[in-house]
Amino acid sequence: MTTITALVASPLSLRLTASALLLLGLTLTALRPEQPLLWLTTAISLFVGVIVWRYARSQSAQAAARLHHALTLAGVILCLALGAALVDELRLLPMSGEDISQRTQALIQALILLAYANVMPKMASSARWQGQLRFAGWTLVIAALVHAIGWLFAPVELARNIGIAAIVGALLLIFGRYLMTRRSEEN
Repeated sequence: MTTITALVASPLSLRLTASALLLLGLTLTALRPEQPLLWLTTAISLFVGVIVWRYARSQSAQAAARLHHALTLAGVILCLALGAALVDELRLLPMSGEDISQRTQALIQALILLAYANVMPKMASSARWQGQLRFAGWTLVIAALVHAIGWLFAPVELARNIGIAAIVGALLLIFGRYLMTRRSEEN
């Protein structure tokens, strides 16, 4: 089990994520009392998910494990979004709310790409595909990190170009390796 999978699978991870989400929701509600439903419904939705997960746990361990992973990832994504809203509300960064919104979306995309790249090699049905998917996974991890670093430090226009170049470049490398592997098998 990889470190990311072990972290997400931890029973404590969902509880910590839900608690952080509730704390962010309450903080944002205190700062912007005119929009309580916007913040609190986000936080409450994960707690409803936890209740459903507890019920699923009594019905099917496999279904509960899948739901646990999905809820934890959703909670992390929601925490990032509410955290960005909090940073914007407190004016902690010298940029506009639109910049923060774009950067948060890009970081969430990088997080999702990292999660997918982590799962890819485990989906192999044969040794031949194992190597291809492992290469694809590592290539996407590097692309996601370049994408995230670009969005963290570069101006928005440059960050957008860096992110696109990293992901398109990774996809071209993966496709090129697939074609080379296929060609070598035909010979």
